[in-house]
Amino acid sequence: MIRIKNNLKFFITLILLISSMFVFCNRKDNDENSESQKKELDQKEKELELKEKELELKEKELDRSKSDYNDREDLDNEEFETDKKGKTYYESYQNTRFGFRVKYPEDFTQMPKPANNDGREFKSKDRNFSLLVYGSNYIEGFESQGEYEFALDNFDEITYDKKGKNWFVLSGYKGNKIIYQKTFYGKGCSNTVYMEYPSSDKTKYDDIVTSIVRSFKPGDLTEFQ
Repeated sequence: MIRIKNNLKFFITLILLISSMFVFCNRKDNDENSESQKKELDQKEKELELKEKELELKEKELDRSKSDYNDREDLDNEEFETDKKGKTYYESYQNTRFGFRVKYPEDFTQMPKPANNDGREFKSKDRNFSLLVYGSNYIEGFESQGEYEFALDNFDEITYDKKGKNWFVLSGYKGNKIIYQKTFYGKGCSNTVYMEYPSSDKTKYDDIVTSIVRSFKPGDLTEFQ
């Protein structure tokens, strides 16, 4: 009788032990499943964040493209009034090497293209007004400040001197001529619009100079071209 009781007690204990192990295993499996599901959820959230960032980048690129297109469209359609009698119409020029673009009066002559394609010169019918647009790559030791100092040497007298975040403007006289220069600069290169004409023709060309400067748009200045 005692032996039967002991055996029964043993079996009950064994059943309880097995049940405990089963519960433990189920709990472990549930914990592992929960951890796995959490990892999957984290991975999906990361993938969603990446897709959102990619979408933001694409939207920014699209906005930049639209802005650039609108700038080009405005430039192509631009028409500047130069006097009360009529209007001066402009042609477009864009440099394929440095990317800058500018408007010049349609009756100006475009001079021959230089071998290195760094820019172009335009002259009025009487050859008294010279418009020069060009790009320059920086060499070590000659960057924006050096270019500004170099530009100062073109003048006998400076009447206007102004600097911006990535540009400078100089205007003044050299002999009996007026000189105007605006240069945009970056880490890799600079783009410049330079004009020279007789001081006696100041009134004649004031509005044209303003129109040309307004139309001048630099290219990519961050890299060596």
